Amino acid sequence: MAAGPKGTASRKASPAPLATASGAVSTRGRKTRAALVLASRVVFERDGFLDARIVDICAEANVAAGSFYTHFDDKKAIFRALVDEVGVEMLEPVVDAEGHDESAADRVKRNNLSYFEAYKKNWRLMALFEEMSLIDETFRQLRLTRARAFSERNALVVRRLQATGQVDPTLDALLIAESLSAMVSRMAQLTFVWGQSSDMTALVDAVSHVWCSVLGLNTGPDPERPTQGD
Repeated sequence: MAAGPKGTASRKASPAPLATASGAVSTRGRKTRAALVLASRVVFERDGFLDARIVDICAEANVAAGSFYTHFDDKKAIFRALVDEVGVEMLEPVVDAEGHDESAADRVKRNNLSYFEAYKKNWRLMALFEEMSLIDETFRQLRLTRARAFSERNALVVRRLQATGQVDPTLDALLIAESLSAMVSRMAQLTFVWGQSSDMTALVDAVSHVWCSVLGLNTGPDPERPTQGD
């Protein structure tokens, strides 16, 4: 396993560059940081976290090695920044209880599709993240935090559906959300990391059916909604 530069673990990040009147320094700093994060994805996906080197990330970003420590303390810090960026993208498609143009079951299906598409796009990074969460406490905690964020967002949706009478109010919203979120996450891993299936339509239909069945949502036509063209 290739080692990073000596002294990496003990070095501290320097203060962020101060903005000038024109904003040139801060703009350059943001561009450098973004280039480093983008380059880190290439290196992490190519070499894995353990073998990835800061010097290689800097070379990929075409940035001086010393500039790395202006923005990040170490490899863990930049990997976390990368995971956070992807997490924002993947957290966005959460089932919304609001809206008037589609049923709750339709929204479940639409948002499951969005999640799986995002996972498929980022599957190499997600596989690496899962691997590191099993061997490093920092990443284990980060993985749990991410899982809680998904579950809490979905629990909020379940509670809204309960408040509108579409879901049994006696169900434990958080426990149900944790169970459904874990099911969706595991199916994404099996499909896109392990190659269990390649049929996106069948995957979305099956997972959405389980979602709706657990919540007791009607998956057929909504009798209170007019058909298109009426």
